[in-house]
Amino acid sequence: MVRSAMMLIVLAATATLLTQPGPSFDCRRATTGAEHAICADPILSALDRDMADSYAAARSRLGPRARVALRSDQQAFLRLRELIHDRRDDPVMADYGGIGDQMAGRTSFLDSVEAPHGPGLVGIWGNLYGSVEVRDAGNGRLIAEIATVNPEAARWICEVEIRAVPRRGRLTGRPDGQGSVTVSLERGDGFLRVTETWPDGERGQPDYCGNNGFVAGDYLPVRAP
Repeated sequence: MVRSAMMLIVLAATATLLTQPGPSFDCRRATTGAEHAICADPILSALDRDMADSYAAARSRLGPRARVALRSDQQAFLRLRELIHDRRDDPVMADYGGIGDQMAGRTSFLDSVEAPHGPGLVGIWGNLYGSVEVRDAGNGRLIAEIATVNPEAARWICEVEIRAVPRRGRLTGRPDGQGSVTVSLERGDGFLRVTETWPDGERGQPDYCGNNGFVAGDYLPVRAP
């Protein structure tokens, strides 16, 4: 009787594990360290599923070209997830959380992605690296504030402000203290594209960024925090 009871307990536990949802991907095809860690942990699996659901919902709110920008941003996050898992024992990473915290934060960002703003540049835009806020300053002028940070342990931080009159839908200016670099903002199809241009195409280190930092990239429309 005792042995039969134990068998029933084992079978019940096994059935529970088999019916418990896994992550958003097939664990039989897991190849990376982060994927194996997620498959081995029900909490991480749940966070991965939540993130995948939020990604699908965000994608449904965007047009075709903005979806491409979102996919590229999500792929960058997945690469970041691997880096953070690989460096999980590095003391430098102690204040930045593990992949569970990162996935929770990413889900929050994906939930903030909304249908595109109106046709102009004004609004709040974001991606994995940071955000752009464009406001009307009156008299035809716009103010763009850009802030980015290296998502892996904040190795660099960038802060840029551009004040100018947009021309043909593009806002262009040179940040204070960095006269040689031109920063431009232009509306894509449902997203905002930021570019940095150096004279003669020779990239240097801008004063508004830490080492190897950048503000260039595609930013998605997001709700105000």
